[in-house]
Amino acid sequence: MKDSNELVAQFEVSGMHCASCGILIDDAVEDLQGVTSSRTDVRRGRTTVRATDGIDSRSVIDAIRGAGYQAIAVDTADTGASRSRWRNRK
Repeated sequence: MKDSNELVAQFEVSGMHCASCGILIDDAVEDLQGVTSSRTDVRRGRTTVRATDGIDSRSVIDAIRGAGYQAIAVDTADTGASRSRWRNRK
């Protein structure tokens, strides 16, 4: 069951070449406080992040960059008020 405070966002990630790249990204993002899961699809070049109310897209992008890849936020799923909470954070 989804938590009504759960935030969901997708990030476009470049520089990935194989499944190990996706694992590195997921590990880096899941180390962030507030992130409940990160799933990277290397073929699509997307990472889907689920988080609680204490995280922002800049932190996720910084974690992905720290793992050696480039990322931009591309989409947020509307789970309650999550859409506005992701966008309003800098």
